[in-house]
Amino acid sequence: MDSDGRTPLFRAIYYLDLDLAEMLLKTGGCDPNITDNEGRTPLKLAVSRYQAAHSSEDSTTVSQMQPNATEPESSELLWQLSY
Repeated sequence: MDSDGRTPLFRAIYYLDLDLAEMLLKTGGCDPNITDNEGRTPLKLAVSRYQAAHSSEDSTTVSQMQPNATEPESSELLWQLSY
């Protein structure tokens, strides 16, 4: 965990390293429900990155993407967002 409270999963999602994120999730090498110092989970970051990439194409909001989902829902949603 870095000084911002972000784990390797946060970094993998931020840098769109989906292979690393998938490996971390599949091996149980991360907690997808942990929050950083700003109160964000990896899922919320993934939703944010998705919305930024698809802002003109998709009007889905964070609340519609189940921002309080818990494991295993959060892992499933991360992968739905990434493809």
